Amino acid sequence: MKKGRFLTFSYRFQASFNNADKYTYDILNDPFAIPYDTVRNDELSNSFRNDYYSHRAQIGFKQVTANYTYDIGVAAVPSSSQSIDLINSERNIPKRTVFNVAPYLRYRYKMGKQSSLRIDYRGYSSQPSMNQLQPVEDRSDPLRIVVGNPELKPSFQNRFRARFNDYDEKTQRAIMAMIDGGFTTNSIISETTYDSKTGGQRTTYRNVNGVWNAAGMLMYSTPFRNKHWQLNSFSRISYSNSVGYNNGTRNDAGSFNAIENLGLAFRSDYFDAELRGNYRYALATNSMQSRNDQSTHNYGGTFNVNGYLPWSITLGTDITYSGSAGYSAGYNTESWLWNAQASYQFLKGKNATIALKVYDILGQRNSIRRTVTGNYIQDVEYNTLDTYGLITFTYRFNTFGDKKPDMDRFDRGPHGYGPPPGHPGRPGGRRW
Repeated sequence: MKKGRFLTFSYRFQASFNNADKYTYDILNDPFAIPYDTVRNDELSNSFRNDYYSHRAQIGFKQVTANYTYDIGVAAVPSSSQSIDLINSERNIPKRTVFNVAPYLRYRYKMGKQSSLRIDYRGYSSQPSMNQLQPVEDRSDPLRIVVGNPELKPSFQNRFRARFNDYDEKTQRAIMAMIDGGFTTNSIISETTYDSKTGGQRTTYRNVNGVWNAAGMLMYSTPFRNKHWQLNSFSRISYSNSVGYNNGTRNDAGSFNAIENLGLAFRSDYFDAELRGNYRYALATNSMQSRNDQSTHNYGGTFNVNGYLPWSITLGTDITYSGSAGYSAGYNTESWLWNAQASYQFLKGKNATIALKVYDILGQRNSIRRTVTGNYIQDVEYNTLDTYGLITFTYRFNTFGDKKPDMDRFDRGPHGYGPPPGHPGRPGGRRW
């Protein structure tokens, strides 16, 4: 159109075809007699031929300047699908056409040499899977019957994200802040009905509204005046709302999380040390049983130190304490995790490294995870490998040709000499 201004057009066509066959057979005679006679059970069998077509026609306007760039537009997204059952035509899913409008926005603003703001919005649709659509009961587990819903509509998701970055090269201070969120219309969720007499359950699928999430994050890092000391902080807060149905009753399950990770590090040519603490608060709420809202706490800290000795020898160790409260009985834990390593660099250019690493010296490692959905809250404890050691050999190839690479740059972590925060020491450090 004009200098730095553009009209943009795009078109995309997508077609997919797949077969979904599942056959169930009844045994007519003694199942322990070989051979035995079988007959296909057409009621519990299916042989679907599935077709899906999608078009995306997009038009937008884009402007590019020295300080900012934005791209805004809209896409028309018609889609159609159909399924034919070769066994029983009464279960055919007739052709369905859905039309979605998907706006988009991409904005970049350069505030300075190392400072920028970025904003993105996108909308897009998602088709239900064939298993979610097919109206055929899956009785692989008689107590957990699953059947699809041919009336499902495609879901449409809206996603938004804004991110700010700023880095002061002189003071080496860095800031990154981000907010993001989204909501879904016609979200596809499971609907479960329980039989109190048999203990079995029957699950199908349906469309709902009310599924959404939002989150905010802040990262801050700054050295003190002498540059040997550095403060690092990571903060995040989030909330998500999911929907489920149990015996015909809707349940809105909310999950709130707040995380803080704060660290103080010392870096030098001779040794590194860092002390880091972390805390996480989680709250799970349910509209069906508000009195049973549950909160959990996870907390702990890590201290790691790495020393760089003559003859290209590096010694490192880290110890981590972690604890939890508010979980189901037997899942609240406290533990210490201690790791240590020693490494030696040799050969020309110190390109070869041999290291001995020992993990979980105290043998107390454990892992607990909570999952919150619209239908349940689940606490899971994972088995982990106890104390073990590794001997590793690493060789670093020179891909710079005749130009000598900055080996010290490779040996330093992103915050100076030593490993990234919270990780065991790694080969490298001061060059002797």
